[in-house]
Amino acid sequence: GTTYYWTVSINSNGKEYVSKDVSSFKTKDVYLRNLNIQTNVRNVRDLGGYKISEGRRVKQGLLYRSARFSENYTGNNILKEKATTILKDQIKIKTEIDLRKTSTLEYGGIDQSPIGPDVNYCVIPSESTDNNPFTLNKRQFVEIFSIFADPNNYPIDFHCAIGTDRTGCIAFLVEAILGIDIEYIYRDYLFSNF
Repeated sequence: GTTYYWTVSINSNGKEYVSKDVSSFKTKDVYLRNLNIQTNVRNVRDLGGYKISEGRRVKQGLLYRSARFSENYTGNNILKEKATTILKDQIKIKTEIDLRKTSTLEYGGIDQSPIGPDVNYCVIPSESTDNNPFTLNKRQFVEIFSIFADPNNYPIDFHCAIGTDRTGCIAFLVEAILGIDIEYIYRDYLFSNF
């Protein structure tokens, strides 16, 4: 939603010409806030910034979605120092919700966030969207949205293994509840494919 202005400057045969005409263009006012914190930690996005009504936007810097911060099954931390600094000191994540399964040890058996011990780490094992996630995850949705309901938990990051199916389902529900236009909800969901 920003307007940018520009003019033409030409340097020809040692002489500089600057146009007196000023042109402009305006960027779209809705975008995906994709954060590149580390090559192997994908789908890190701020769910804020979307326009929900005239003059109102979803507040940024509160709710993030991402892929995992530790290896599946081993629990080995995959965050490099720079990524940890971004998540801990810049984004200031206070709560991490891990949607990976515990029954198969997909979450790696860890008991604290790879971001650091001061981050509230919540494991809420959820079923993927191979079947109907809405009927398979009723209890999990209650737990997740209970965490979302407490302002003391923010900023929050939630993720599954690669940040697409289970994470996308939660993001879809949050965005729908917030009143984001369905076109942008679909776009955000499908963006993970890229």
